[in-house]
Amino acid sequence: MAPVEFICLLQLAVIAIVLAMVPVVGKVQVWGIRRYVGHPTDGDAPLPAWVQRSERAHLNLMENMIPFAVIVAGTMFGVSNETTQLGAEIFVVARLVQAIVHILGIPWVRSAAFLVSIGAMVAIVAEIGVPYLPTLFLH
Repeated sequence: MAPVEFICLLQLAVIAIVLAMVPVVGKVQVWGIRRYVGHPTDGDAPLPAWVQRSERAHLNLMENMIPFAVIVAGTMFGVSNETTQLGAEIFVVARLVQAIVHILGIPWVRSAAFLVSIGAMVAIVAEIGVPYLPTLFLH
């Protein structure tokens, strides 16, 4: 069976794919399919706030998936334990909550979920990276 951390990375990939489609739905609703598959211009109808927020939520997830993927790669070297597994699970839930409340426009919860996800990554890095810290940037 695959490590929990890797399963969490796969779950994030599914969330990212779904999030990539949310603004597409909004753009097709506002502009129609012909304009969407064509080239939008400055004269097109403005997009609703939720469509703009969904694009930002997707980009934010993508930005945070990169360091998370690197961290997960570190667990593939045999450093997988309850702390790294729980951290990965918390990260996934926090990112899902962050994306949903970002699209809904709920700022305080969005920020709290973001901070929880960062805290989860820090916990995983602390668990797998502490032995390497003294020489981490010396190579």
